Amino acid sequence: MEKILTDELWISFIETAHKTNTFSNYENYYKSLVSWLKSHKETIGDDFIERYELDTILYITPKDYVLESSEYHGISLLMEKDRMFGRKPETLESLLMRIRDTLWDLITISSKKDCPVCEGELRYFLAKQENHIEKIVLECASCTWTENLDGSEWKEGIIQFYPINKAELLKNGVQI
Repeated sequence: MEKILTDELWISFIETAHKTNTFSNYENYYKSLVSWLKSHKETIGDDFIERYELDTILYITPKDYVLESSEYHGISLLMEKDRMFGRKPETLESLLMRIRDTLWDLITISSKKDCPVCEGELRYFLAKQENHIEKIVLECASCTWTENLDGSEWKEGIIQFYPINKAELLKNGVQI
């Protein structure tokens, strides 16, 4: 069931854009969005936080993950105020999807490979399986196709994806 985005919640979100350092750099932008989510977590509800895959990234250390170059994610801080805050979505879900996509864009590294299914962008992730085995994989940002680093389809079952930073990729021999 969709939740209507209340004017009160939208106004509090817009106030994020008016804070002095929100758009000073990518890390501050990330922190501003996460801070807003955390401060409204009770109103939003844990079910929505989980459904929109925000629970995975709310508590990471931004300085270890946020990519400070638009070369990695294509986000222009000069245009973000209008894109993110310029038009009120009708539903809370639409706003959460907008925020989620932006946060994931800011912390995930593109492999520069195209998805074999939809030609979307494949990004690096750390896959954690139930048996606690961790593996670096590529997932499509558009259709969620997942593959191993050698290009073969991921067939390991249900797992949790986590962002992986440049240092972890390099430590594991992945050149970016």
